[in-house]
Amino acid sequence: MSVKYFESEIGSTSPEKSFWVEDIRADLYDNDGRSAQTKLIADVPDREEITRGPAQEGWKKEEQKLEHYLDGIIASDRARIRENMRQFERRAQAEHLASDEVRRNYVQVNRLYESQTDTPILQPDKQLVADQVIAHAARPHDIDQGLHFTCNVTAIESRLFSKSPAEVAKVIADLGTAGSYTAINQSIPRKG
Repeated sequence: MSVKYFESEIGSTSPEKSFWVEDIRADLYDNDGRSAQTKLIADVPDREEITRGPAQEGWKKEEQKLEHYLDGIIASDRARIRENMRQFERRAQAEHLASDEVRRNYVQVNRLYESQTDTPILQPDKQLVADQVIAHAARPHDIDQGLHFTCNVTAIESRLFSKSPAEVAKVIADLGTAGSYTAINQSIPRKG
């Protein structure tokens, strides 16, 4: 059972102290930085139950679009990508990712398949990138730096794919289709 809301012993039921946790107890801090022991006052259904609703229907729609693109590739690649999709969906439920995370990830992967231009990268490369986005979302802890000295970047990539795979997929889809990415705060990261 996931827990959503806590009340501190000092009596506050402030919404700012409402959050998802997996444990029954947690520490909250008041405005003075003092630790306030917490106690459970309410709970919500498992996230698995939540993902069976409209959010899952939304991801099924995006999954069907993705399946349409997969029909055009060789059978061995298609089978591998489909298995990665199933693994990602199972991971999303097992790790209690946001219920809309799978759908938003598939939206970004579909953008890579839908792009008809060869800029900024060639269409076959966009398909390879789309395949890697699904594989990394399915198994973020398998992301490997190879023989490169990039463990610092690889660790961040693994963490981001673990916690927010759809956001990472958006960055990749933006760069793969438009050549640039605009952050939430409207800043545009620039090279060097």
